[in-house]
Amino acid sequence: MVSLQGQGTTTPAKQGERNPDAPQPLSYQMLPSSCWVTSVTNGLLCLFGTIDDIPDSGLVSRLLLTVLTDEGVDDVSGWETILKAIARLCDLKCTIVPPEKVEQKLATVNFKRSVAICGNRANTHSILINHKQGKWFFGFDPCWDLVSGKPGEGEYELFPQDVDGLPNGWVNFKVHTEHLFLKRFEEDSHLLVTGAPKKRSLAILSRWRK
Repeated sequence: MVSLQGQGTTTPAKQGERNPDAPQPLSYQMLPSSCWVTSVTNGLLCLFGTIDDIPDSGLVSRLLLTVLTDEGVDDVSGWETILKAIARLCDLKCTIVPPEKVEQKLATVNFKRSVAICGNRANTHSILINHKQGKWFFGFDPCWDLVSGKPGEGEYELFPQDVDGLPNGWVNFKVHTEHLFLKRFEEDSHLLVTGAPKKRSLAILSRWRK
């Protein structure tokens, strides 16, 4: 997990929008089981711009740690309750999407104000989605082992360059919507696939004030 402590300066975000001028790249997970925690933290960095700008960052960090287990984060751990508490602390809107509605909802997200923490590989892994262009979603996979040394297959690209509106350090993949929502995948050959609809998950954090 990344620490929510540090220093930095940035241009303030427009009210109600995420801050596109972050001085630091997003982080990779430090533990095998911390993909969800790291993706939430990365999402907050996208929304606020710097660690110092995240409200009550120390408490946010402690709350995230309460749901982290050796097996990761699951429904039993109470991650929905924790994420809603973090949203209240940070004055954000938190939307938990039913599994069967994930594909439909993700297509309508306004990524100028929002980020999405998306379950991947039948909800055994979590990634951050922070941008969309046409039929392509962009984001950050916190697992270096998954994204390093694996070429794109046409349906996705790793480490795309010069993504309009986002710093390079905020994006390490782009994936076509048809690939992202494949219902079946092979463990060793498919990256960036949500899997069967009943095993999907999606949580959206939004700066809702105008």
